[in-house]
Amino acid sequence: MIKRDICVEVCPLSNMVLGYTLDLRSHPIRALIHQGLQVSISPDDPCYFNYKGVTLDYTYVTLAWELDIRDLKKLSLNGIRYSSISDKHKEHLENEVFPKKWAEFITFVNNIDKEDGADNGPAAEEEGADNGPVGE
Repeated sequence: MIKRDICVEVCPLSNMVLGYTLDLRSHPIRALIHQGLQVSISPDDPCYFNYKGVTLDYTYVTLAWELDIRDLKKLSLNGIRYSSISDKHKEHLENEVFPKKWAEFITFVNNIDKEDGADNGPAAEEEGADNGPVGE
């Protein structure tokens, strides 16, 4: 699948609810992502499971699979690149819609502590600490 550039659609919460995996930390896709398998995250049947969109799926896999911001961007773009929509629509989403939405997300992530008035404590002030903004 890696050599043939095939994307695997994963529905993590559905996999848990249906008992295909009991713990997302041991889901087989976790290791395959880091070996180069193209993966996209999907919600399967959010209406049936009583939730909307893919945010909850992304939240669970980010924590369980220890994903970083680059992984999240790749998974998100894979959802566009490997979809069955027209090439014209893919191009529009990838080049016009996604960059704006991604920039909004990054701004949101970089401002979470500021909005909450959170103090990152002494560790955040240590010399050499990487406290710069999350980026691309």
